[in-house]
Amino acid sequence: MTNLEIVQQYFSALEKGDMAKVESLFAEDLVWHQPGKGVQSGTFIGKQAVFTHLGKLAKWSGGDLGIKVDYLTDNGVMVVASIRFALEKNGTSMAMRGVDLLRLEDGLIKEVWLFSERIEEEDAFWTALAQGY
Repeated sequence: MTNLEIVQQYFSALEKGDMAKVESLFAEDLVWHQPGKGVQSGTFIGKQAVFTHLGKLAKWSGGDLGIKVDYLTDNGVMVVASIRFALEKNGTSMAMRGVDLLRLEDGLIKEVWLFSERIEEEDAFWTALAQGY
């Protein structure tokens, strides 16, 4: 399977909520770079830390991360995804574009960098949702 196909499987599983499949595509020592200065922001190291982080996002959003992939392209071990994401919960909403950059090693996702179109807006959205818990 190519790196592009692995990332396609990752986004498909994420959209379906198939976290077992997502987990199978992550390296144990995965590093996840979440931008911004909000409650969702930070660098998460290790598969377990990333799953704890994603679990919080899913809890705050009601289970849907609202990600849609516009296109994927690769350059060897790097795959870039042009994405859109839109969420609404409890009268709070967010819709924007972004780019996810994924580095693969030995057929697994090893490192992820996320880039958001309007990070301050994303920070405010996740912080407002988290305050509800």
